[in-house]
Amino acid sequence: MERGRKRSDASDNLPADKRPCNSPEFRTATSAPSLVYLQQTNNPSTSTSSMDMPTPPQNTTSTMDMPTPQLNTSTATMDTSMDPVYSSDESDSDNSEGSHESPPPSPRQAYNGRSDDSGHGNFKKILEALEKNEPAEVAVALFQLCEALSFCNEDSVGLVPVEKMVPLLVNIAGGEGQPDEMLLAVRAITYLCDAMPRSAESVVRHGALPVLCGKLLSIEYLDMAEQCLQALEKISKKQPVPCLQAGSINAVLAYLDFFSTSIQRTAVSAVANMCKRVSHDSSPIIMESLPQLCNLLQYSDSKFVETVATCLIRIVDSYNSSPQLLDELCQCSLVERTVHLISVDGRTLLNNATYMNMIGLLTKLASGSLVAVKSLLELNIGSTLKTIFMDFDLPQSAQYFHTDDLRFNQAYEVLKLVNQLIPPAVKDLADMQLILTKEKILTDQPTLLCQFSKDILPVFIKAVNSGSNLYVSYGCISVVSNIFYFSTPEMLVELLCDINISSFLANLLAKKDHHVVFSALRAVEILMQKLPDVFLSSFIKEGVVYAIDPLLMQETCQNSGNQAVDGGPSRCLCYTFDMPKPSQTRSCHLRGINKDENGSQSGSGTIFMLARQLKGKYFTHEAVSSEIGLSEISHKLKTCCQLLNDTIDTPSNEEYLSNVLDEVMRELCGGETMTTFEFVESGIVKSLANYLTNGKYLDKGMVYDSNSHDHYLSVLKRLKSFARLCFNKVCKGSDETIMTFLVRKLQSVLSSFDSFPVVLSHGYRHRPFRIEVPIRHNATHPCVKISFVRDDDEIELSEFDGGVLYVESTSSLAEIERYLWPKICKTHCAEGEGSKEASTAGTLDVSSTCSSEEVTSHERQESASSEDSYGEDQVDNTVINEHAEPNLVFKLKGKELSSSVTLYQSLLDDQTNLEPDVINGPKFWNDVHIVTYKRATNHQNGYIQQLENPILSSSSGNLTVQWHSVPFFSSLLKANFPCNLSKSSPSFDILFMLRTLEGVNRFSSSLLPEEKIYSFAEGRKIEQDSPKTSVSTVPQDEFISHKLTEKLEQQMRDPLALNPSGLPLWCKQLMETSPFLFSFEARKKYFRLTTFGRIIHTSSGDSDDTSPRSPSGRSREKFTVDRQNLFESASKMMESKARNKALLEVEYLEEVGTGLGPTIEFYTLISHEFQKVGLGLWRGDLCGSNENQGFVSAPLGLFPRPWSAAVENLHGVNFQDVHKKFVLLGQVVAKAIKDGRIVDITLSRAFYRAILEQELSIYDILSFDPELGRTLLEFQALVKKSEILRSSPVGNDASTSNLDYRGTKVEDLGLDFCLPGYVEYHLSDKNNSELVDIDNLKEYINMVVEATIRAGICRQLEAFKSGFNQVFPLSALKVFREDELDTMLCGESVSWSFAELVDNIKFDHGYTANSSPVINLLEIMQELESAQQKAFLQFVTGSPRLPPGGLASLNPRLTVVRKHSNTDTDMELPSVMTCANYLKLPPYSTKEKMRERLLYAITEGQGSFHLS
Repeated sequence: MERGRKRSDASDNLPADKRPCNSPEFRTATSAPSLVYLQQTNNPSTSTSSMDMPTPPQNTTSTMDMPTPQLNTSTATMDTSMDPVYSSDESDSDNSEGSHESPPPSPRQAYNGRSDDSGHGNFKKILEALEKNEPAEVAVALFQLCEALSFCNEDSVGLVPVEKMVPLLVNIAGGEGQPDEMLLAVRAITYLCDAMPRSAESVVRHGALPVLCGKLLSIEYLDMAEQCLQALEKISKKQPVPCLQAGSINAVLAYLDFFSTSIQRTAVSAVANMCKRVSHDSSPIIMESLPQLCNLLQYSDSKFVETVATCLIRIVDSYNSSPQLLDELCQCSLVERTVHLISVDGRTLLNNATYMNMIGLLTKLASGSLVAVKSLLELNIGSTLKTIFMDFDLPQSAQYFHTDDLRFNQAYEVLKLVNQLIPPAVKDLADMQLILTKEKILTDQPTLLCQFSKDILPVFIKAVNSGSNLYVSYGCISVVSNIFYFSTPEMLVELLCDINISSFLANLLAKKDHHVVFSALRAVEILMQKLPDVFLSSFIKEGVVYAIDPLLMQETCQNSGNQAVDGGPSRCLCYTFDMPKPSQTRSCHLRGINKDENGSQSGSGTIFMLARQLKGKYFTHEAVSSEIGLSEISHKLKTCCQLLNDTIDTPSNEEYLSNVLDEVMRELCGGETMTTFEFVESGIVKSLANYLTNGKYLDKGMVYDSNSHDHYLSVLKRLKSFARLCFNKVCKGSDETIMTFLVRKLQSVLSSFDSFPVVLSHGYRHRPFRIEVPIRHNATHPCVKISFVRDDDEIELSEFDGGVLYVESTSSLAEIERYLWPKICKTHCAEGEGSKEASTAGTLDVSSTCSSEEVTSHERQESASSEDSYGEDQVDNTVINEHAEPNLVFKLKGKELSSSVTLYQSLLDDQTNLEPDVINGPKFWNDVHIVTYKRATNHQNGYIQQLENPILSSSSGNLTVQWHSVPFFSSLLKANFPCNLSKSSPSFDILFMLRTLEGVNRFSSSLLPEEKIYSFAEGRKIEQDSPKTSVSTVPQDEFISHKLTEKLEQQMRDPLALNPSGLPLWCKQLMETSPFLFSFEARKKYFRLTTFGRIIHTSSGDSDDTSPRSPSGRSREKFTVDRQNLFESASKMMESKARNKALLEVEYLEEVGTGLGPTIEFYTLISHEFQKVGLGLWRGDLCGSNENQGFVSAPLGLFPRPWSAAVENLHGVNFQDVHKKFVLLGQVVAKAIKDGRIVDITLSRAFYRAILEQELSIYDILSFDPELGRTLLEFQALVKKSEILRSSPVGNDASTSNLDYRGTKVEDLGLDFCLPGYVEYHLSDKNNSELVDIDNLKEYINMVVEATIRAGICRQLEAFKSGFNQVFPLSALKVFREDELDTMLCGESVSWSFAELVDNIKFDHGYTANSSPVINLLEIMQELESAQQKAFLQFVTGSPRLPPGGLASLNPRLTVVRKHSNTDTDMELPSVMTCANYLKLPPYSTKEKMRERLLYAITEGQGSFHLS
């Protein structure tokens, strides 16, 4: 509320404690006092009666109902803006106490502008009246004083004689006069301290605190007590210590339960103020009040509990340095109440900052109080921390580990607390005594340690394995090693019985960071000390022993503690999760061995010393040789793989190779268990890759020669043999296939490698930056400082004298070259090539005669405007001719930079080779990076494209899959994986094989039927059955790498991930080559980020459709649609809105509804329009009849109807109309995906493949026309058999003439050269009456396939793509599979169980889950047929489909409320608010009546939006 507003405008809106006294409820009475007086009475029914006040309640959660007082409406809602916790004006308040509120606008001017008679009164006259002490004048003076102070602030009350006024007010408040006068005096004190905070000192000095506390403790008048609480809350802001010492906390809390919720909040706010700076001398007062404060944590009001939590946090902060006081705090049930709060109600009652601070409270207690440590362990705190740690999204949190404020990370707080409960084995001298005492607790009560470890160990190990960042990984492994240190051998056996700790430690030893490696080595040492016989064998098999050898091979010991984070302080992780010690300097544990005065070691030395110690003591050659070592299966696999490699390039030995491969697979999947390390060491991955590539994988000098066609056929044949083996069962009786076994092993190996670092931003803040390259403009993301230096060997180009340039992080090398070229090119260069530069400059062309300072105003404005919507469309700020030859070659540290990536990505790539976790802090942005340039030569030209081999670039006319166009098969032919990973990297082989296996799995429906066709053709099969083969393929989820998915999620949350150029190279490369490695949800986020430059989370719509802007920040645009002319309206809409970035909203002509519901319904209705019969769009339409109503039947999904180029009109339909409708369909589909809407149209999988430019084959026909597809495949088998018979030495025409199709000769089938089902589509220019026979059957199949999936639909597909690309590039969808695209576009089919309905429907405003009408509704919804369920969903939400994720993903949530009626309820109809998914349901008398009225509504109530 603005204080300067006129009273007539503002008085009604003032909070209770600021209401002007001329309000009706504040008028003074001439009769009995209007305060509620609490006196003893014998009438229990009188609500206003009082009683003898009992001892203040200590543990009650109920609130007594009190009557509304006449003089003070203290029970009204409190002005929470005055709450010091929620909006403190204290500069020393911490983050847990809320944020600062901006001051009210110009109150002084508002006050000074008012006239003398406006209500303020004359302070001098008021003072004189109070001094006279005449009863009649005192009441009026107090009334005028309160009225004047209610509109004042510290500046406008300068004329108030505080020193004279305050004693009088205190005297009146503490006297025995009229109750109304006492109330007004306390209210005046409240207003004075609020308007003039410094007056609180005078109020305290003149004895107001004893008076206020006395009124609270006697509580004669309820309104007086409420006003005293408000006064204390204002005074305590500036005078917390005197309030505390006066016993105000006990007075405030004495009768807390008698007040309303708003007054209770005021009371605890006052307590929070008093706890700001608590001295040790005040500890008796605090300890006396602490039990009641702890009990208040059980209340249900979230703001109340949050303020109480703040009180406790401040008390613990004040006593943190005193172990004795911390022990006393723990003896007041503080630990128990806090643990109960964070484990049960904390998530719902506390905000995130306060919740984490409560965990921090336990950490501070445990850091200094042994009582706290013991209490926490006895309370099974491990179970609570396990739940918190598991529920927290570690990848999401990872970005905060490099920000300035680590308190806002929940995982960080959990790790800090655990580190206090389990003391470090490496001790600091300063904390030696405390650590030793904690150790004694653990050793004396091992059951506490065992229970805690059972909860913590699995989740910490899982966190490390899942790809958590360096800090979390170090914190987790440190705790793990400390637990091992304190555990007994028996306890370790119990803890690790279900954990593969050897594999876990082996993976950690492969990390780059020395702190993590050091902790892993310590864990290995402890396990070998305590259980050498148990772990030696597993350490050998899992590769722990062999992982130590590379450490010993390093010539010099690199001290990890000196590895700086972007040149900042040394990145020592040793004390990351310790409690900070003031003015204490501690050395890194990796700097060497430190000894105390007694000579005992306080550190374990460097990792290299520890590694030598382990090798010399536990892993000697004799000890390792005496063990079994690697398993027998590993040796057998090595032998088989070597045999396979030796005979790999023998073309005439394919059958023998198949047998060897079969033997390898049987050994691989044998009964003996093989570890991940043994799997890698066996060489199976390289051998399989070498086999599938026809021996080229291990042949670095592979080039295509005259035998390339033979190479193609060999690879294809081996791939088919491999596919046949892969889908066999591992063993009899097992459901697992060899493919599944291989994928899981490969995923396990991939997770153990750390080849894909996450790059996070440290200390990044959005602020304006001035960018010079490629053009001058301002941006909110930082730019890199580059110094361009001419290469030493370059003589033709000039030195660049522009100094250090600020280069936009998204700039490509082509843009940078365009900027540099005019400035470094000498005259003869410019004359010869200036014209070429001008032709390829694009929209940001800078002429050679124009300096960087002369960029036009239009360009700057265009660039600046692009900042606000950067990446909104997949269009760069520049138009670059990617095939133009560059003039310059750039190098960074001697390495030539790729022209396909940005300079920023090249800098990131350079950093990732140096550090395990790259952190782009201030140093990265402040450092000047030196980039050299030189003139490009032909052999350096990155744009020169290699000539493709004819066998790979031309179509062979094969009816089956065009394998040369399949990405994974192309990689097999080239024996390469398209990414920047070195082939020597261990991840390269794994990714290559995973990509191959995923391709085999996806194309199994094509690989295996071909095998059956060849078997029939070669006579290995006598009978000709359906070539389609049903195999148990591996679920796509098996190919997802959870570790890589979490790394990508973490990377996309980085604040600099504004667009694709802000991500490391591996994100783009893996997403393009192996999108199956990432989850569907992660790929959707990546798609949003790279296509639109943002990540939005929508299902069916936005949660706040009434807002002019969506949650993602996009503006909204409305368009009016005519229901009677949907195609025309949609065409106009897309013509004007398709390219717009705004979120589209629909309203209907002459209807009042607008927003989410009508918009969703529009997409449903327009999608239905596209499916109507008679449009000529889809297969099955216009086939012999011309029905003008109904929908095209396509149980397997819609696929375009083939149109002959010779036919323009058919049954009254012109192909130009078909073309336009496909353009419109592309626009509608793209807009629906962009806006997060769903449509009700079922497209076939083959159609999705076609628009994604995947080559269709004869097998794809099976997906939309199974009968035609099976027939063509059987015809193809006949053709193949005919060719084999004719090519055989004894073959003749007579033998081929005996071939038949299911007992009938081909010529007797009566087939002509017209497309089956489409008589107007002539396949040949020849006489179409010519019948098909065995001789021309191959030609016929070719023509049918060509017309069905290529020539007959190519124009429709191009029309769809052209419409789609107007909204965003269709190529952005290539990261999704066909089924995933269908889910994104069409959502999920309607189906629900009773449990899902109960869990995902909200009942409100008259209904609960137990209401009889609600139970009837749920039963009816469960009993609805499929069509009725779709109609119900469309009636309520606007769409007959559920969003991806089902009913649980509806946003807003489906809500059912009671509809009230003044007439007969059974005659009422349900109504809905589709924008909110809101069903208003009358309480019908019976279930049958509800079903009847509901079905009537959902069938007859469609098609319009009106007020309900």
